[in-house]
Amino acid sequence: MRKIYVLFAAILAVATSCKKEFNLELNGTNKNFLVVDGMITDQNEPQVVRLSRTVSYLKPEDPQKVSGAVVTVESEGVVTTFSQTSPGVYVAPMGFYGKVGKTYNLTINVDGKEYKASSTMRKPLIFDAVSTKTSQFDKDKFDVRAAFTENSEKGDSYLLKYALNGALCDTVENWSRFNDNAANGETFTDVNIFRTIDCKLNDNLTVYSYSISKEYYEFVQAAEMSLSEPLPFFPPPGASIAGNISNGGLGFFQAAAVRKISTVVKK
Repeated sequence: MRKIYVLFAAILAVATSCKKEFNLELNGTNKNFLVVDGMITDQNEPQVVRLSRTVSYLKPEDPQKVSGAVVTVESEGVVTTFSQTSPGVYVAPMGFYGKVGKTYNLTINVDGKEYKASSTMRKPLIFDAVSTKTSQFDKDKFDVRAAFTENSEKGDSYLLKYALNGALCDTVENWSRFNDNAANGETFTDVNIFRTIDCKLNDNLTVYSYSISKEYYEFVQAAEMSLSEPLPFFPPPGASIAGNISNGGLGFFQAAAVRKISTVVKK
């Protein structure tokens, strides 16, 4: 027992002798990084790139929207210029949308710096059917199940979102994702794709699938981990969130084939 007391005293002595004042200057760490949020889809709808800048951690203000940038997207030698429609929002001309198999190269010039990103649009995931059932964990909520055949090409990843009565529930907490690492080209007849969603009987439910890159899959995965609560006696789940924007930019540019299917919420 005496050995334990001696050991504890030694540890305490080391800990107290190494004590040093530490000043964490959170305000000084911000560099006003450019943040890019852009996606090209194969749907005949507005194609949008959003630009903002980071703010200091302790400043109670919203991210600064970036105006005056030159935003272009090139594919197979054709360059499309996006026009600014509001602060930080850049939209492609009417009629511009992506095609499966093509690579899209984003270039942003702003404040004397150039940022680039590239993404190739992979094949879409097509659902045969979706249905709902009461969640076994919460009788007031619902699970969403689907039937589909995953594409035969290896290396596919997918992001899933849903809308209720026409309103897209577009936050990381509401998204779902999966890849074909464990089951490439398999057919699924009744697989759970969303758990315990907050909706009501007879609500109109629409499920969207986005074909995404492995890098964007990992980007979303890291974002999800950063929102997780730490477990007792374990360190927080912090994750490094790496985008695909060059020159020190943050965020992600992604080309995605989108498909949707709708149903009515039932027990």
